[in-house]
Amino acid sequence: MKLPLKTITILVCTALAAIFAYQAYWLYNLYITQKQEMETAVREAMRISDYNELVMRIAKLSNDKKSKHGEVSFQTGYALDKQNRLVNQGTQTKVSRNDTDAIVIQQGGWRDSLTVKRNRKGQNRFISVNINSQRTSNAPKPAAKNNKNTLFSGFVDKGQTEVDLTRMMQQGIHSGVDMVSEPDVRVFDSLLTSRLNDRHIDARHQLIQLSIIPHGVAGIKIDTLSTISTPGYVPSSDALVFDYKYDMSTNRLYRLRIEPLGESVLRQMTGILASSAATFLVLVFVFWYLIRTMLRQRSLEEMKDDFTHNITHELKTPVSVAYAANDALLQFADDLDRETRENYLKMSLEQLRKLGGMIEQILSTSMKRRKTFVLHKEAIDLQNTLTEIAEEQRMKAKKQVDIHIKVVPDNLRVNADRQHFMQIVSNICDNAVKYSHEEVRIDIFCTKDTEGNVVIIISDNGIGISKPHLQHIFDKFYRVPNKNLHDVKGYGLGLYYVATTMRLHGGTVSVESERGKGTKFKLLFR
Repeated sequence: MKLPLKTITILVCTALAAIFAYQAYWLYNLYITQKQEMETAVREAMRISDYNELVMRIAKLSNDKKSKHGEVSFQTGYALDKQNRLVNQGTQTKVSRNDTDAIVIQQGGWRDSLTVKRNRKGQNRFISVNINSQRTSNAPKPAAKNNKNTLFSGFVDKGQTEVDLTRMMQQGIHSGVDMVSEPDVRVFDSLLTSRLNDRHIDARHQLIQLSIIPHGVAGIKIDTLSTISTPGYVPSSDALVFDYKYDMSTNRLYRLRIEPLGESVLRQMTGILASSAATFLVLVFVFWYLIRTMLRQRSLEEMKDDFTHNITHELKTPVSVAYAANDALLQFADDLDRETRENYLKMSLEQLRKLGGMIEQILSTSMKRRKTFVLHKEAIDLQNTLTEIAEEQRMKAKKQVDIHIKVVPDNLRVNADRQHFMQIVSNICDNAVKYSHEEVRIDIFCTKDTEGNVVIIISDNGIGISKPHLQHIFDKFYRVPNKNLHDVKGYGLGLYYVATTMRLHGGTVSVESERGKGTKFKLLFR
């Protein structure tokens, strides 16, 4: 069962709408997820930058020759040079982990360890973070050494993740190191900018170092310790705020103001958005092409049905007339005089000639689709050939036909297949006679253009063709509907034959027409 075209179109549009809705929903969720991941990346960038700034201060303190403790070195990827400038380098460090939950950092003659003790009894567990420094066998014994410094201790919920523990340990180390060396906000800002750039996040920002102090009853006092901004950057009212508390004892934190991350997320999603748009456009094109093909096939099917109907009547008419004439000759041969018999014979001959012409045109149309089809070109004298065609049109027409031929120069010739050339011109003239009033005027003008091509213009005073039908008149089986001309016979192959044969000759055919003002065909032979 064939579905109506309207139903198919509705189903296709519904499918496209569903695909678009699903794709939009998927892209929106991806955008939200990417945005959340980017916000997490900003927070992580603040934590990592703080950690790198912290270990750089520890490394600086360890390199201080006046220090009484052992040497500790970290490789963070960043360091300060002799002018205290941030450079992307670091020193080699030996880091190991022993069986007592201690991280051991060893360099030179001293071994420093960061020990984490855990009490797993009860609902909470106790975290104690200590730094122990011990002399190795090859290290000189210092005059004095504090071999144990507790930086942080306290109870932690069982639900705390390792990231939370790491952050708390980092804050605990801050508490001890910050008593000796204040945080370097500019180094932190440089490290943060670098990490934001690495994640392709808009690095323009404002960084504020704050100190939150309890004040009064259930009140707080906020002091701004320092502020650093990207040159020329002023936070908008929509700017995002990220707070990172780096010190638990003194309640100090970094506050980062940065523009909304939507633009950065969209930049990272450019490839996905482009591919999604391209995929959707391809689907739209494919569905459009399928519907267009179905429309053309439907039109072709309708034209084939019209062709079958018309050709049946066209072929049936001459056969019936010839059959009736010959039957009369056989049945009433003795009663017919000579003149009547000759008229019957002429009638039969004319109908058979008409039938032969229709069959020849159909065969010619089908022959052009075969690979063995060959044109036999020759130099054709236009004046004589067109005069012959004009005489044939006058003889077979049932109305007054006036054909004017003008060839410039008189001896102009065209290189074409004679039989097909005559059929091309005859088809155009047949249409001019069919679709005209009682008095038909056809003007044929032949000349050469500036490029040496032979141009033949055939114009008439017929009823003309409306613009919507002009683009289809060379289609196979297509016939221009004419409500007022019910007696006009045809099967939509004449102009299709003209167009395809002209292409085989390497030429072109074009038409100009307006309803009620006649039609003009232009044949160009190269």
